[in-house]
Amino acid sequence: GERERVNGAAAASASSASNGRGGANSGSAVVGTANPVKDFQAMLEVENHDLVKSAIEQMSGVIIRLLDESLGDRLHAKALSCLDALRGGCKSEFEALRFNEILRSLKEKCTGGGDALKGFWQSVKARGLTLLSKNDTSRSDVEPEEAARFFEEAQVSAE
Repeated sequence: GERERVNGAAAASASSASNGRGGANSGSAVVGTANPVKDFQAMLEVENHDLVKSAIEQMSGVIIRLLDESLGDRLHAKALSCLDALRGGCKSEFEALRFNEILRSLKEKCTGGGDALKGFWQSVKARGLTLLSKNDTSRSDVEPEEAARFFEEAQVSAE
């Protein structure tokens, strides 16, 4: 959608500006594709609410970009690490609603995509990167049972 194109463009222009040496003190406000997990974590350490929201949106864009640009599954491990970091960051920053939104959108993209995307989604399932539930954070609107069923629903889409 529109947001993905905007995030992708922002990530594209930003990654050329990023030298890969992030860190809380460098004032890096960019999640690049070279070392996205480190960039993301550095942005969260600054403890600025706007920066946290920006980091989440940028990381979401990087994940989509990695999946879109991956030849087969070559960038899937990196995208999976990014999703894992995004989930952990959203949990610690009380952004469960935004993470769950991103994950639902990613599920739609992957389960409706080609074999490579379906393979990526199998990896997400295998790693157990499900919705953030009320068991994970009080800021979630997802019951633990819904989080547990989240992956099952992907297989029942052929009706």
